[in-house]
Amino acid sequence: MIKLQNISKYYHTSNSVASGLQKVNLEFSMGEFVVVTGQSGSGKSTLLNVISGLDSYEEGEMYLFGEETSHYLIDDWEKYRASNIGYISQNYNIINSFTVLQNVLVALELQNYPKENRKKRALELIEMVGISHRTHHKAGKLSGGEKQRTVIARALAKDAPIIVCDEPTGNLDTQSSNAIIALIEKLGKNKLIILVTHNYEEVEHIATRRIRLRDGEIIEDQKIVKQEAVNQVQKVDPEKQTIKGKPSWYTLLHFAFRSLFATPKRLFFMLTLQTIITGIFILIYAYLMFSSDLLVGELAGDNDSSHRVEVVKR
Repeated sequence: MIKLQNISKYYHTSNSVASGLQKVNLEFSMGEFVVVTGQSGSGKSTLLNVISGLDSYEEGEMYLFGEETSHYLIDDWEKYRASNIGYISQNYNIINSFTVLQNVLVALELQNYPKENRKKRALELIEMVGISHRTHHKAGKLSGGEKQRTVIARALAKDAPIIVCDEPTGNLDTQSSNAIIALIEKLGKNKLIILVTHNYEEVEHIATRRIRLRDGEIIEDQKIVKQEAVNQVQKVDPEKQTIKGKPSWYTLLHFAFRSLFATPKRLFFMLTLQTIITGIFILIYAYLMFSSDLLVGELAGDNDSSHRVEVVKR
């Protein structure tokens, strides 16, 4: 499904070049639960970003469904991510002013999911991750575990065959971490799961494969469990996709207005502040114009001779 052949990634700064990945060779198949470990800066997140198309690579070749990707443009990577990648991160990246339902709906709207089925699909996903009792609660008032469940529901919204997880339990307590790992295991059946973690022990019991990185190089690639054969996902034909193209302007405009009205107190404060500032500028401008008119009038009056009598002494 995914094949990395001599992949290298470099980060350029004004004074130096840092290596993110060096000559990485890996293959991933459906049904695997791959755990990537290593110290900070070893290249774990870089590997995830390259696989998910968020980062480019400078050397080697990455194959997706047997097709080379070195010629991919930004639009090609966007289509690949929209159809194939579900992303779960450590920092949640959810909209705190939105409810759980609205956060999941956003993911469906941005994919142009059929409008009449969006709410039904969102509610199914929320129930699937076990937070249906929090459907209409603002995300900012959720616990860490509930926020991560919301992120998982959002990642599953497009039913992507590949789920990449970057430290999904990094900000959670032990109990919440175990619940999230169990949920990912349950929902990740017949998918390719690639999970980055510092704590291998919490996922050791479900991992089918372990990859260790050091300084951007693979130092261990151990297959722990031989997974059951899973039919490989065929590349999706863009013409047959239910979800097509980029979000419409109407969708983006609707999203922008919803974001504004999601925080009415802040919106009222900003409108009041803008009104006051605008009013002050108008008053200052009006005063300056009025003062200018008076000055011009006085000068004109001094030069006006229509009311004078000129006496000429001969």
